[in-house]
Amino acid sequence: MGEDGLYLNQKQERGDDLNDFQDEEQLVKPVENGDGEEEATVKRNKNNYRRLFSVCAMSLLVSYIIVLVFRAVTDYLSQQHPGGLLSGSNDMNLLVSSAIMYLIGMPAAYLIMRIIPKQKIRRKKLSLSRFFAILSVSFLVVLIGNMAGNTLSALLTAGNAENSVVSIASQSSIITTIILTIAAPVFEELVFRKAMLDRLVCCGEKWALVFTALCFAMYHMNLFQFFYAFGVGIVFGYTYLRTGKVIYNILLHVFVNLMGGVIAPLAVSALDTEGIAKLFELIGANAPVPDELLQSVLPGLLGFIVYNLVLYGLGAAGIIIFILRFRKIRFVKRENEPEAAAGISAMLLNAGMILFIAFSVAFTSKNLFS
Repeated sequence: MGEDGLYLNQKQERGDDLNDFQDEEQLVKPVENGDGEEEATVKRNKNNYRRLFSVCAMSLLVSYIIVLVFRAVTDYLSQQHPGGLLSGSNDMNLLVSSAIMYLIGMPAAYLIMRIIPKQKIRRKKLSLSRFFAILSVSFLVVLIGNMAGNTLSALLTAGNAENSVVSIASQSSIITTIILTIAAPVFEELVFRKAMLDRLVCCGEKWALVFTALCFAMYHMNLFQFFYAFGVGIVFGYTYLRTGKVIYNILLHVFVNLMGGVIAPLAVSALDTEGIAKLFELIGANAPVPDELLQSVLPGLLGFIVYNLVLYGLGAAGIIIFILRFRKIRFVKRENEPEAAAGISAMLLNAGMILFIAFSVAFTSKNLFS
């Protein structure tokens, strides 16, 4: 049986429940009657879009609340049993916290989203050269977004805020590496790109793209991460819309997290800061530099330089690629797709998104100022 047949059977089984979540043909059906009928159709479509956005935002809100509840339970158990498994090392705490997020919270969000019918996104292969072009743009976005997040966080807290992600990544353990380079890319791309875009593309590609990127940024509940998470959400989301293959997104996410969350802490930790200070002091005084000092300083310093050359080299390549390719960015225009004001209204002014924004702002502020 084809997908249309499966969808019709699914629609019949659910009955009136699908009236609020029309399929793509119903949402974009052209209007051939008078102006009054056309206005009513546009309004009906806008309300349908608003419901779709609301359900997706509400699913993320519910999933994060579930995560907080489970974390509270595990914290309570660790306090009641100080020598138990849940009161172990930082690695164990991170493992438990991540398991709650990726094995309970995000699957809960996906289950709620499933009440919205999926739309088919055309599948297309991505060449290796284009993959690395997108990766370069991703690093450009990360560099700019990271600078924006750090600057704003410092301004709001007079430089007292600490980025919790940095402390987690600096552990440089096997568990941290697995979570950052496998668990996070797989589960986050499956939920924020595949699950959400498959269900929101009927609202128009650009609206679905901006909405999912914004939700992805807010779900981190971290101002340091907000801007670059939004930026890579745009890049990764557009990649999925053009290819229909989430594996490309997962690989992009792996490379970004590997560079920023695994290699960067290793490069920084390998620096002998005291030795470097002593080295430059001797050089400035035109004094001889002992071989032991060079052997202690150079490996870490060279590694740090190479890392930054690669990172900023990719960022520079991203600038060139973005300039050359920007005019070729295209979005599929849907009939009766909401225009600017209507699209923004549908995305943001719905019950689910309003609650999710309020929750995210409150929780992000708590994390920033606590």
